[in-house]
Amino acid sequence: MVLFNGTLNTNAITSALYNAIISIDVYAKNIRSNINELVNANRVDGTLYGDTKLYTFGDTKFVRDWANDAEGATLLSTARNKRIKQTKITIDTFKIIEDTKDAYLSKQAWMGEGSFSQFHGLLDTLVKETKDIYEYRTYGAFVGTHKAENATINTLTVTVPYVEDLTKRNLLAAEMISNTISNLFDNGLKDPGNDYNELGYEMAFTKDDFEFIWKATVKNYINKLGIVGAFNKEQLNYDFQYTLPDKFFGAVNSSATVGDGSTVRALEYLTLTGSDSKTYEVKAGDLVPSVCTAPAGKSYTVDGSIALTIMHKDAVPYMSGFNVDTEFFNPKGLYTNKYSIFGRNTLVVNALPMIQVKVVFEDAPEEPETPGEGNN
Repeated sequence: MVLFNGTLNTNAITSALYNAIISIDVYAKNIRSNINELVNANRVDGTLYGDTKLYTFGDTKFVRDWANDAEGATLLSTARNKRIKQTKITIDTFKIIEDTKDAYLSKQAWMGEGSFSQFHGLLDTLVKETKDIYEYRTYGAFVGTHKAENATINTLTVTVPYVEDLTKRNLLAAEMISNTISNLFDNGLKDPGNDYNELGYEMAFTKDDFEFIWKATVKNYINKLGIVGAFNKEQLNYDFQYTLPDKFFGAVNSSATVGDGSTVRALEYLTLTGSDSKTYEVKAGDLVPSVCTAPAGKSYTVDGSIALTIMHKDAVPYMSGFNVDTEFFNPKGLYTNKYSIFGRNTLVVNALPMIQVKVVFEDAPEEPETPGEGNN
């Protein structure tokens, strides 16, 4: 990469002349992949400040013996279902993106009205893309690090025996992951029970109720190496619907944590002051600088064993609030300040199943010592 330093090239024939800049190209779109596919799938639209959405849950009742004629004595008694609970999400988090542009002084740097307009278009696009990246990073870091903490079952661990050949080891891992997911649904989630939700209510689900968020390297060694054949096409091919980079999967640090330069990452956007007295702006999913300490609950440590998260489609709703773009022209400075203000809910696990699947590869067994080895 060669950055332009403002110096023109000297003409090869006449050194007193300088070659012209023949064009200025504006790269007007930084984000070309559909990064917010997962966010949009879980988006719940809100409108204004403080909007609240309620989710109502109820538990099934117990079946007792019928008492024949004796039932008449309790004809007027009531039997209301008291196992009804509501959860909520509220628009309570507000962010602002600021940008300044002008239509006069900076125009001197451009060759014409067309290229200058392209540059202004770039600035506006970058504001929108900043919001898109914020949502992608914030939501990705949350779903990669959280599970239904209050559920009886929120983690499944697949322990893969040691196989020297890496391809065979990955194939075995894929088969075991496939079997674990199948058993999770056939013996668990499809069967009415109370182990997987945080309310302890009796619930049953279908596979269509869930989203599968795969860690990139795990999905790739299953898919790219042809190991996808280990997965029942009718049951599991659908599961490769969402993928997140490995960096988003980990465990939230409940106490203040110093950055280690390799595994400690920010759970949300943070402004930190380092031990060197400098200010650091750290985005969700980025490494916490080794000179900084992230507050309790604001960072996570990457966990390489997490392979995917299986999440109910209503488990982590993302409630978008208002999104207001305003501009203010300063007639004295001849510049325009743009403010993009938007709101969202604090992300929470909304009572429903959210399960982490971990894959642990066993190490090679130690070779037994040779009898008498080391003796004279």
